[in-house]
Amino acid sequence: MDPRKLHPPAKFGLFFWLAVCTINFYPFPLAHAQDDKKSYRTTAIIAFEGMITAGLEQYLYRKIEQARDQESDLLVLRIDSMGGELEASLNMARYLRNLNWAHTVAYIPRQAISGAAITALGCDEIVMHPDAVMGDAGPIVMDFLDFGFRHAPEKVQSDLARRLRDLAEAGGRAPALAEAMCDNKLVVFRVHNLITDKVDFKSEEELQASSEPDRWEKLNPVLETREGKFLEVNGLRAVELGLADAVVRDDMEFKKRFPTTGGIFEFRWQFVDSTVALLNNPLLTGLLLIVGLLALIIEFWMPGVGAGGLVAALCFAVFFWSHFLGGTAGWLEVILFATGVGFLMVEVFVFPGFGLAGLGGEELSMRRTFGTYERYYIHTNFTRSAELCASAVSWRIFVGPPARPVGCVC
Repeated sequence: MDPRKLHPPAKFGLFFWLAVCTINFYPFPLAHAQDDKKSYRTTAIIAFEGMITAGLEQYLYRKIEQARDQESDLLVLRIDSMGGELEASLNMARYLRNLNWAHTVAYIPRQAISGAAITALGCDEIVMHPDAVMGDAGPIVMDFLDFGFRHAPEKVQSDLARRLRDLAEAGGRAPALAEAMCDNKLVVFRVHNLITDKVDFKSEEELQASSEPDRWEKLNPVLETREGKFLEVNGLRAVELGLADAVVRDDMEFKKRFPTTGGIFEFRWQFVDSTVALLNNPLLTGLLLIVGLLALIIEFWMPGVGAGGLVAALCFAVFFWSHFLGGTAGWLEVILFATGVGFLMVEVFVFPGFGLAGLGGEELSMRRTFGTYERYYIHTNFTRSAELCASAVSWRIFVGPPARPVGCVC
């Protein structure tokens, strides 16, 4: 039959069935966009909470190794922290950036401030709750001699700015925005590339140093980078600026974003982790040292393997075990401390008197023991700052000032 002789209803039915067949059998790419979302075999979720210290750093490394033993290919850090030690934060960020056997995600349901924001920059992706906050990593230092806080010198700020820029660039984020987290004098602008039509974020210094500054059109400044303010943004703003990759409202939505075909393993603080953290508390550490030293003196006064020697050995063993796992002591500290105790024994039993061996023993044992406290910090919490000042007072009363000022970053 000649199709031109078909009545209009027949023609309409023919076109309808042709359209249905086309939709059903033609492979439209957009129709399968959801099916292309990558799925992971095993997901490991590590709780990353509280003050960032060398102990928390070692805790993270232990949990990551456990996740690797589970053959996890998706590693999630569930971050809720106000910051902590600068050195530990940078170490963890570099470790995560160089980790190549799993896809790393920083999940921030509430806050990642200061050192926690630095750690998050080391991950491949950053996912936040819309109301979560991230940023504010400006450095300060605390000097035990005057118990005061002040901004870190330019040497510290310059080094930290370069490290943050490197982390951001490696993660595909704007380096200027990362630098603005630690530099309250840097103003970042939204810029438009006239050639590629790309929108980016750069500082005035970056635009002037560009090989082709004329190709960039400077638009409005980023409000959070105004003079005197360290950059801090919420989840929605972080996605808008490209610092975060997505926002999710709850854990269920987060898991839908990263589907897993196998199991999900959650790693949290266990008894050993809590014990190590407790024993690294300055008050308990000081108590262990005082009891151990008193027991050692009693053993020297009354020679023989007695109660004093056993108590001293137990106190020092617990001290170094907890600081080993806490990341504030190594074999060098153990060797030097043992050498110092050996010098003291020589002074007491071989060459009695307050001589060279006694001075050497005191110097080695005391400096190696208390040297574990000399650290840099990142923090913005007043309570923790007060604790640091109280620890400083106790330190000066019992053992005198440290060999060099202790720094903090806030």
